[in-house]
Amino acid sequence: MQTLRILLIFILAFTGCASHFQSDKPEAILFYLRKPKANQVQIAASYNGFTLQAAKRHNVNLWITRMPKGIDFSYFYLVDGIFFLPDCALMEKDDFGQANCVFSPMP
Repeated sequence: MQTLRILLIFILAFTGCASHFQSDKPEAILFYLRKPKANQVQIAASYNGFTLQAAKRHNVNLWITRMPKGIDFSYFYLVDGIFFLPDCALMEKDDFGQANCVFSPMP
């Protein structure tokens, strides 16, 4: 029981402040971005030629976007029209000298 408590504290300590996370749902992957002061959030992803897709405000702190399941893609955000790259596990350089996050579904 003590080990479980320590594990939970560790997980909360390292994920509680994360500005970006995903949730796997049966029909899509939900991308969440914590930007409470933003007026508009958009995401651009390689799977659709980096066409901007509007995120919806989920609550006062979170914005949410539905992304396709089962494919790899790179992406970045525009927050109030300004490029934003959250902390992400996988990154790649693009052709313009910037970096993009990379999403790869678990096998």
